[in-house]
Amino acid sequence: MINFNLNFWHKIKHTLLASVVSISVISCGAAATAIVTGGISGTGIVFGVITGFGSIIVNGVHYDIDTPTSFDIDGNTIDNNLPNLGLGIGMVVKLDYDKYDDGSIVVTTVFYDDSIEGPVTSIIPDPAGNLNLKQIVVLGQTVIINATTTTFDGISFGDDPADTTGIAVGDVIEVSGFVDQDGSILATRVEKKDSLSSGNDVKVELRGTVTEVTPDVSFKLAGIIIHITEQPIKLKDLTSLSALAVGLIVEVKGLYQPDGSIIAEEIEREGVSQSDISNSSGSVSLQGFVTTAFDSTTKKLAVNAVVVDASAISSTITSLLVSGLEVEVKGDMNNGELKADKIEIRSAEARFKAQIKSVTNNSIVIGYPNMATSRTLLFNSRSQLVDELGVLPLTIANLTQGMEVNVSVVKLENDWVVNTLKRRTLKEYQAEGIVTAKSATSTLTISGFQIDVSAVSDYQINDVDKTATEFFAAIVEGSTIVKLEDDDKDGVFEKAEID
Repeated sequence: MINFNLNFWHKIKHTLLASVVSISVISCGAAATAIVTGGISGTGIVFGVITGFGSIIVNGVHYDIDTPTSFDIDGNTIDNNLPNLGLGIGMVVKLDYDKYDDGSIVVTTVFYDDSIEGPVTSIIPDPAGNLNLKQIVVLGQTVIINATTTTFDGISFGDDPADTTGIAVGDVIEVSGFVDQDGSILATRVEKKDSLSSGNDVKVELRGTVTEVTPDVSFKLAGIIIHITEQPIKLKDLTSLSALAVGLIVEVKGLYQPDGSIIAEEIEREGVSQSDISNSSGSVSLQGFVTTAFDSTTKKLAVNAVVVDASAISSTITSLLVSGLEVEVKGDMNNGELKADKIEIRSAEARFKAQIKSVTNNSIVIGYPNMATSRTLLFNSRSQLVDELGVLPLTIANLTQGMEVNVSVVKLENDWVVNTLKRRTLKEYQAEGIVTAKSATSTLTISGFQIDVSAVSDYQINDVDKTATEFFAAIVEGSTIVKLEDDDKDGVFEKAEID
């Protein structure tokens, strides 16, 4: 099992919440159309999470995939039949496109491959007590799931004991996400495929570096034994099984065995992956996580292991580019490096478990029962809506007054914008984010939402009980992260804590 770097993840947690960056709001979303005039002027790559369809929305842009386009979905070439593509919200995809003289874009290839597929062997609560996070282990690899930002299909995060769909040991899941520098996967989508208890043959997929090869018998991948004695085995980009060698990066598809090993059915050498971006040319839009922090001397960093030259980016932005931060980089590839002309920090700044008070065409108002104050949140093309109660797809038109939602938000210029909204039945109300203002010991403003805390009786700092005076004195406006809890959902918060 890959060791999980707790300090790294806790850095992610606090950096995601504490980063305040001005980003241009796309109110309706840019559109990449297939209506073209003139010749091809260049090529490009888009790598990021699907946040919507029509035809497909990746990194905030609508891309037309209705025209003849090549689809490689989980290793299968699929005709352009949109309802049957198998693409879903939260999947990390790679788009190749041609750019024409008139500025229009035509997508030539849509590529999707899951990060891992297999049974859950363990579930570990976040050691720091963050109830929005869990670590799960799948085929020896650590996967981080987030109740707010991970999309779940046929399964749920499992934060409510009464929820029978909560993720459990033995569930066979498909995970899409980003890989950080310690090898763990930050899941953007988790879909249930099967269960070990079903009695079915369990199909699994695993990618990694080959170790401990026993010629014509087996090899290891992420500590998992891969049997290669069963024939035939489909090979891709491998001349023969004898080409397997320690250090080779491969993807294996096969059958899971009771002892935790895998009988290989297909082995592909490396395949299309994030590393392909470094070998490309042309324009690139890259979403992912900073894997090497910005170096003020070289003016470079790495995102998803792709080297990024940020010399043209303002120091206001580069000073925040620490390991683990979620970003989107736009620019051109030059000799294996992405020359950035724009870097956006994409991290959630605040999270609210609340009720919808009202809905308009492009915004909602959220709040709590018996509380006079509320918060208006806007939607843009990057906003992701997910219904965890089984009515899919969820759109703004489906949102109604009184609906309970778990919503993460970011501040874009002067507006608060929905990053992810999940409809679900809440067991409590919460508000978590940076305190931007405080008033005596009666109100806290969390990411622009003024909340009455006069009834709070339980104040804690790092799990140590504090008085209200001590608690408020410890808050530094603009940097301290506070979480408020209302266990009985009456709009009266009883607990406030600082980690």
